Amino acid sequence: MAVGALAAAAFLAVRARLAPKPLAALAAAALFFQLVFDNLMTAQGLWVFDFSHTLGIAVPTIPLENLLFGLALALATVVSWEAQGRR
Repeated sequence: MAVGALAAAAFLAVRARLAPKPLAALAAAALFFQLVFDNLMTAQGLWVFDFSHTLGIAVPTIPLENLLFGLALALATVVSWEAQGRR
């Protein structure tokens, strides 16, 4: 589902003809903050993931799906803002 959400958000970004450099900066920032804060939260025991319900791929302590979903969410938010601004 996370891959589908990311693909849909990327498709909408391309369809909306958003500039790729700001989107790349957005993706880098989203990934950086997710990697830092999500891993800190799991290291402190505030978040616990049951890897039997995921693909089993950890980056380093969070499921890959969590990382991809966060990236899709950030991208979809920017696409939505841009679409509303053009109306």
